[in-house]
Amino acid sequence: MKIVKILGFSAFLALISEVAVAACLVGHCEPTQPIIHFDKPAKVKKDCSFTDAGDGWSSDFYGGSAANIGGGRVGQRLVLDAACVRSESVMVVDCNTKEFIQIRGVCTPPDPETAGFLGLYSADLLYPPRGQLKLNSNTRVEDLANLSKRAGYDHWDSSEDFMSRAKRKNRINPFCGCKLYYPDSPGAKL
Repeated sequence: MKIVKILGFSAFLALISEVAVAACLVGHCEPTQPIIHFDKPAKVKKDCSFTDAGDGWSSDFYGGSAANIGGGRVGQRLVLDAACVRSESVMVVDCNTKEFIQIRGVCTPPDPETAGFLGLYSADLLYPPRGQLKLNSNTRVEDLANLSKRAGYDHWDSSEDFMSRAKRKNRINPFCGCKLYYPDSPGAKL
């Protein structure tokens, strides 16, 4: 993720949107929302869900509540809406080892039902029956990284890069769920 440090988060989002359009999507973009600049401070709730973490033109970054996977691991679904592309991902952290992985969803073709979107990286398609991702108390972050490589899923494994992608006011702690479910773990202290 050195490219993020060189470009900055907003430029990185723009680059990802361009790559997504080129690699996955066809058609033209007709945003259903006006093009605006998101630059509000992120809002994080007690369940670790968050909103307003985007800091670029027509992009917003938000996440669902943290879920206890078991075995000291916590998962969370993340969504990046950037103009005409929606990129969903699954984030899993190990509260004991402080390991992190974010796995981007599988690209789907444009759907007339999602007017304005060229396409979608769907986190739902990571799971069976179409995908190979299974989360349970025995699932290790290392296993998820190996599965992602084998299955061809885009993934990132640096929590430092994750936390430094946005302006300070928009940073989200990926280990927030550790405080909820494993308060005595090393991850809860981050």
